[in-house]
Amino acid sequence: MNVRLESLETKVDQRLRETRPVWENVLAQLTKLKKEVVSFALRPRVGFAESIARLAFSAKNMVDMTAEIQEWRDLIEKPESQPA
Repeated sequence: MNVRLESLETKVDQRLRETRPVWENVLAQLTKLKKEVVSFALRPRVGFAESIARLAFSAKNMVDMTAEIQEWRDLIEKPESQPA
């Protein structure tokens, strides 16, 4: 009975040694995959925030240009309204 138990323990130890590198590799791949998923999940938010910032910048530029156009119109129209 002891011989059979020792034989079984030897086989279990051998299998553990064989499968340990496999499990370590699987765990490493899962860790890497988790990091990639988190990174991917954060990308749209960053991209969305950048898009909003660019849109706000463009809107400000448009407001500034509209104000500048109005100033030019005022300058152009003033001489026309004044008698020569």
